[in-house]
Amino acid sequence: MKKIYLLFVAATLAACSAEPVENEVSGLDANLQGKQIKAQGNHKEAFDIPVLTLGEGTTEDELQIIVTAGESGAKGGFRLRWMTAEDYAINGWGDSEELDMQMCQAQFQVTGNDQSFFLPANGDFTFNLSEFVEGVEESCDRSVSCGLSYVFKVQALNQSGQNGLQKSEWSQIYSFSTLNCPVMECESGYMIGDKDFSKIGKSNNWGWAHQFNFTSSGSETREIHHKNGTLGGEVTITYNNGIATISEGEGVTITHLYLSDVEPTETNAPGQFDKTQEFEDADGSFWVIIKAEVCK
Repeated sequence: MKKIYLLFVAATLAACSAEPVENEVSGLDANLQGKQIKAQGNHKEAFDIPVLTLGEGTTEDELQIIVTAGESGAKGGFRLRWMTAEDYAINGWGDSEELDMQMCQAQFQVTGNDQSFFLPANGDFTFNLSEFVEGVEESCDRSVSCGLSYVFKVQALNQSGQNGLQKSEWSQIYSFSTLNCPVMECESGYMIGDKDFSKIGKSNNWGWAHQFNFTSSGSETREIHHKNGTLGGEVTITYNNGIATISEGEGVTITHLYLSDVEPTETNAPGQFDKTQEFEDADGSFWVIIKAEVCK
């Protein structure tokens, strides 16, 4: 009898404790649901994050970016941030609202009087980087050049003073580059002149020397030639107030120069000419030999 009694008490206790436990769990669920509903009431939805694509107007010296809004549009406009890929590789990019020294920013805000930057659903805007690189920040004061890579991110803005959707999160980081620099082909030649190297000393080199005779201030432009013809480059010799000056034309780099009032008696091997591009000569009569590279 004692054993049966004990089993009855245990069963009774178990039966009595089951219902309060179930009610406690139900109360926790209700409390949690209430907090979730309250949190949802305080939460405001945000605009869709815009996307960036490379524009067809991108060239060697222009980087064109297309900003495209999501289904929600960007009723308050948007803002862009960017930095060079080189700076990004060194410093990374945080999500702080404050601009780092390496960052550049352009903000396209809708105002009461200016709706220019309002983007409807899937609407887009064309951004040309060259219009914004100067004067934004010190680190942004650089020209857009060929083969230069940048990283960008974008954010949709809410309309100032208006209730509704909040500004979006920042987008992913996009990487875009200007077109590659053209490959320059360079050839060496000499300024064409009246005296062939074969007539100067015992030379096996090809090339020319030329005597200039200025009776007053003036200038003369002469072509750079290869032994088989012109290379398309030019140099200009200017004489003014007793000073002779040599200047290089587009794509021309002088590598060796003979500039003297003494007629050359030999054609020194490449690398032996002095490279002095200004010479004082009282009577305007002097000799010139120029070797140069022409790149195009």
